[in-house]
Amino acid sequence: MGRLAGNCARMEICRDCYAYKAIGLFFPGSTDYSTHIDMWGVGCILFEMVAGRALFPGSTTDEQLGLIFRTLGSPRSDRHATICARPAYAPFAQKVYHPEPLIRQIPRLDSNGYELLLKFLQYEGRDRISAQEAMHHNFLKTLPPKVMSLRDDESVMDVEGVSLDRETIPYKDHNHLHRPTKASRRQSLLI
Repeated sequence: MGRLAGNCARMEICRDCYAYKAIGLFFPGSTDYSTHIDMWGVGCILFEMVAGRALFPGSTTDEQLGLIFRTLGSPRSDRHATICARPAYAPFAQKVYHPEPLIRQIPRLDSNGYELLLKFLQYEGRDRISAQEAMHHNFLKTLPPKVMSLRDDESVMDVEGVSLDRETIPYKDHNHLHRPTKASRRQSLLI
């Protein structure tokens, strides 16, 4: 996606993939399209594989941005100038959101996995880990070696030592208030 977008002056945003869309794509006028936009989505997918649910399950731009800011905290003008300068950010600038420790939502992820997740979920694309850097991250070194040499038609689930783990967990509503309201079943990648 990032390679293709790099050739476009204007990119049409898929309406059905909010959960994986890089934050910069929600702001009209963004032209910083490169492979780093894909790395945000990789972070969202990593979270979903471990937690068994989408990290940011918004269905509108405002809802999605609200979920992101409530989870990762408000962008800071000294570090995230490209976001804070966008007119679409103005409604969110009125409230200061403090970051929510994601580790509470994915306690089964070890410290290396958590560190990698945070490197994917950086507001500024230039601050995100690249695919090449991610491939050499300590978290991926804990995977069975076979995972790194799968053909496109092979599943990670066929690798010995990798399985899906089913567990019953309290359901947490999508507004991130984390009030248990009902039990739900989830599948999570167990490594």
